[in-house]
Amino acid sequence: DFGSVIGSHMATLFPENILGYHSNLCAVFTVRSVIKGILNAIKPTFYFRHGFEEMFPHWEVTKRLIEETGYYHLQATKPDTIGAVLSDNPVGLAAYILEKWSSLTNRYYKDSSNGGLRKSFKLDALLDNVMIYYLTNSITTSSRIFAEHHSSEQRELHMASVPTDVPTGCARFKHDLIHF
Repeated sequence: DFGSVIGSHMATLFPENILGYHSNLCAVFTVRSVIKGILNAIKPTFYFRHGFEEMFPHWEVTKRLIEETGYYHLQATKPDTIGAVLSDNPVGLAAYILEKWSSLTNRYYKDSSNGGLRKSFKLDALLDNVMIYYLTNSITTSSRIFAEHHSSEQRELHMASVPTDVPTGCARFKHDLIHF
């Protein structure tokens, strides 16, 4: 999620050092993009060619955003609270992280046995990811990036409106949470 923001900022701010930028979860939150997103929720074919409707089902996008972004709001507004709760609770930390791996990698996994995690991931890889946060005690700092990104100082930079000359590409995967 924030890797895409960081990569975009690097390409925009340091174009002399970046040959090209490619990411997924490419999102722009300008007034124009939000209006287009709302119009797309009402009529998906308004902006997208035939064949992409399954990626942009009418109100399903809005419903899924409401269901799946509670963590984002919590981390953007109370990063130290959620960080304190999860830092000393390895089982809670695992549940918190792995639930996101389940619901954000494939929207149908949450209805599967064990969240569908074993369908695409090895247990060791999942545990390694959780342990990195737990052993380094970095869940709080990783949550703070959400709050810092939405701070008044960051908003005043208007990074979404700064053009870049770096060649840029965006992969759009069927189960990404948002598409812009």
